[in-house]
Amino acid sequence: MPDIDELARRPTAYQFETGVSQLTCGLIFSLLGVSDLLQRFLPERSVAQEAPKLLATCGVVAVLWGSKALKERVVLPRGGYAEVLPRKCSRLEIAAAATIMIFTVFLMKFEDRLLFPGFAVLFAVITLGYGWRNKSSLVVCFGVYLLCLAPVLWLLPITHLQQAALLEVGVGAPLAVGGAFILRRFLKANPKRLETSNE
Repeated sequence: MPDIDELARRPTAYQFETGVSQLTCGLIFSLLGVSDLLQRFLPERSVAQEAPKLLATCGVVAVLWGSKALKERVVLPRGGYAEVLPRKCSRLEIAAAATIMIFTVFLMKFEDRLLFPGFAVLFAVITLGYGWRNKSSLVVCFGVYLLCLAPVLWLLPITHLQQAALLEVGVGAPLAVGGAFILRRFLKANPKRLETSNE
């Protein structure tokens, strides 16, 4: 029987440590980024320009539907799932949101090409802070990766719109892979319980 501390941790653990949220977000970011990249290489003002948008939209809907089905059919039967109660934003989250808004306005006025590398740095700082506070080496590694991604985006001879698409793919792909590994680990650690019939 689980102890009280484990029960108290379940709402957070089952929302973020099953890997479903990371897998879902990562796939959506990747689909949108690939769609944007494809549009940049297709002839302008052609019917083909609409194809990546349509495919990405269908893909996002499929991912959201699949994520819901995955939670209901695979995660929930493992038991112990709990919904997180509504909560107020912490001061740190409010400060981070305000910083992102100010940062965006400043960089858009200063230099377009610095906008998305700047976002990568900002997200890296937030990620590193979160990983350090929660003692998660995986999150810290992701923050370091984002720091390394920023100068790559800036040095590549591409437009700021292509930078945005690469940032989406660069964030989404590892997030999806990480979510898949976390989900696999969760499923191995929590085998599905066999239903017993009462005779």
